[in-house]
Amino acid sequence: MKYCSKILLFIGCFIGITCLAQTNEKIDLQDLFESLSDELAADADLSEFTEKWYHYLKHPIDLNKTDGRELTELQFLDPLLIERLLEHRTISGNFIDVLELQSIEGFNERVISLLLPFVRVGPGSPLETLKSRNFKQEFTVRYARTLEKAKGYRIVDTTKSHYLGDANRYAFRYRAQLNAVVQLAVNMEKDAGEPFFRDKQKMGFDFYSLAVSIKHFGRFRNIVIGDYALQFGQGLSMWNGLNFGKGGLVQHTARQGIGVKSYT
Repeated sequence: MKYCSKILLFIGCFIGITCLAQTNEKIDLQDLFESLSDELAADADLSEFTEKWYHYLKHPIDLNKTDGRELTELQFLDPLLIERLLEHRTISGNFIDVLELQSIEGFNERVISLLLPFVRVGPGSPLETLKSRNFKQEFTVRYARTLEKAKGYRIVDTTKSHYLGDANRYAFRYRAQLNAVVQLAVNMEKDAGEPFFRDKQKMGFDFYSLAVSIKHFGRFRNIVIGDYALQFGQGLSMWNGLNFGKGGLVQHTARQGIGVKSYT
């Protein structure tokens, strides 16, 4: 049944990506998903990276403002390419058009075509940035249920360990962002088998998470207050979240850590 659940999850992601691709022919998310799916760990949470892609499709990364961290979150760009992009901007000045990426070594047609839906070129003036006051909100709901009745529900003897709640799994996520600098993240999850607003779980969900992050605050690149995740080095002792192996799309010779980030 675990294998069937993975198939259903894959189909769900495939359908969502296909529908999104139909709304914009330039976005080949289905191809990107297929290229990377083989590199995922067997127990990887597919939603972890598809939600990031959807986020940056709605709110493209400004090539004139990014410090590289947002590009790293896309997961398919080699760290060397990100470094070359930032170096090009430092030497040549702000980007005039996204197609200027063609002049940077390593940005071939394949890489650029995958990157284009997620990036844009905005105004470089700090005054215009202050005037924008760009406030964005997102609310995500996830639901899952295993069709087969789990063993924990078949136990008749109440003195033995058994499931107290239903087989439904709920996940609610809320994110608010101001000018890509301040971000609020709230997560609530209820696992299958856990009671919901009754018995031993009067507070409803069995997991709550809250985090506030501030970027470019004084000498700090990123400050996170609340629940956080760490991605440093090559993940030998400190790494939370998704990572990829070596694939055919680009040469993943090193993991792409982004340091401290809010748990989303």
